[in-house]
Amino acid sequence: MPICYQIHEELRLLVTRFEGVVTSSEMLDTYNTILSDSRFRHGFNELADFNELEMMNVTQDTFIDLSITVHQFYKGHSEKTRTAILASRNYTYGMGRMYSGYADPGSEDVEVFKSINEAMVWLNLEPMPIA
Repeated sequence: MPICYQIHEELRLLVTRFEGVVTSSEMLDTYNTILSDSRFRHGFNELADFNELEMMNVTQDTFIDLSITVHQFYKGHSEKTRTAILASRNYTYGMGRMYSGYADPGSEDVEVFKSINEAMVWLNLEPMPIA
């Protein structure tokens, strides 16, 4: 599975791992599954780990569709999410920045980090392994 996720309810945190090659349909299907998961709630933050990502076969429309999906989930709620994208390589860092440009600031704050510690501090969490 190119994208897997874990929900840490006690931390109000979603951890996603992107591995190998990820397609548009895989990305959209995964996030639709996450947003439908009864354990995931408004206001949960996300740590998206791009470190094992080799390639993203996605288009600009994928990022727009994902942003709309997240916006619809948060519509009518005062809480929004913080998404910290962990990307240690230039390619993955660039993909993370690309998504951050499409994210709806009313629903989601997105930052891209090369360091897990910086990402966790931004999410107001103690550093932890992302296994």
